[in-house]
Order: sequence, then structure tokens, then C-alpha cells
Amino acid sequence: MRSEEARFEIIDFSGEKMSLFTLQCSTVMLICIVLALIGFVSYIVFYPSIIALFISIGIIIVFLIYTSMSENGMLRKFTISESTIEILLPRRDPFAIKWSQIDEIKVRLINLNVNPFQFYEITFSGEKKQSKINFDFKDFKRENLLKILKTLKIETIGRNKKFSATKEEIVSGIFLVDDLDI
Repeated sequence: MRSEEARFEIIDFSGEKMSLFTLQCSTVMLICIVLALIGFVSYIVFYPSIIALFISIGIIIVFLIYTSMSENGMLRKFTISESTIEILLPRRDPFAIKWSQIDEIKVRLINLNVNPFQFYEITFSGEKKQSKINFDFKDFKRENLLKILKTLKIETIGRNKKFSATKEEIVSGIFLVDDLDI
């Protein structure tokens, strides 16, 4: 009888709910409002015209394209097992690395000047291979991302491998690097 391998697994179907007024959403909303106003005015001016119909169809197509590009409802999965680390994110290739290939794991929290844009860059280094992957709050919810980082730290230290975590940000034109408390 084969015993099942011990695993830590986080499964998430949506990232953190972001503000609707980020750059992408506000740009799409502005375009849709302008199209709607143009459609409204053209409908009044050219009442039996087909132009208003095309503008209305254009607005619907823009909303459909925007919602189809949304990554909510898609599977996000982070798994740590005895032999590998596996990461599955929407619209990215699956990522897997064996513990035997890792000597050190570096985590960098990079804060950008625009809220809520911050992301974690995780670098897996070994003798023969170095791999990087980026996470942000669109990939996993905040509490799940913190669980992933804490478990990754515990597992790395438990396997006698190096682990480091830093926080990088620009404040008033000065680049600051601090230790990240995970």
C-alpha cells in the first residue's frame, strides 16, 4: 500500500477584489461613457439612422470583451509537497520545481507608487537552475498569499535551505530596501 504524500495546498478562484477605479477599469468606463453619449446624441439627431444601432452594439462588444478578459472565477492553485512546489495561475504556464533543485528562496515585495499595485517576486535558486515567478493580489487573496509565504518560509527552513525576504519601495525618490516580516 502506498502512503499519500504530505501536501500543503491553497486553491483560490479569484484574487483580491480591487477598486473599480484603477487605470484599466476607469479607461474602459470612460470609453463606454463616451460611446454611450455619442450614441445618445446620434440617436436624437439622426432618429431613424442605423448609426445609433452600431454605436450601441459597439458598447455591448466593449463590455463583453472586458468581462471576458477578467480572470475571476479561474483556478489558482499553489501546492507544496514533499518533492515539489507547483503553481497554477490563469493565463500563465504551469510552474513546478523540485525541492532537490533549490538551494535558496528569495522573496521580494515590490511596492509601486500606485496603490494597490504591489507584487511578490519569488526566486528559486539552485546550482544549475534559477526560476522566478511573480504574484500579486489579482492572483491570490491577501490572506491566502500570506499563508503561502509563511508556509514556504517554514518548509524552506525545515529543509535546511536559505530563505530571505525583503521589501522594496520608492519613497520621495529614494529606493528603500527593508527586511520583510513573514
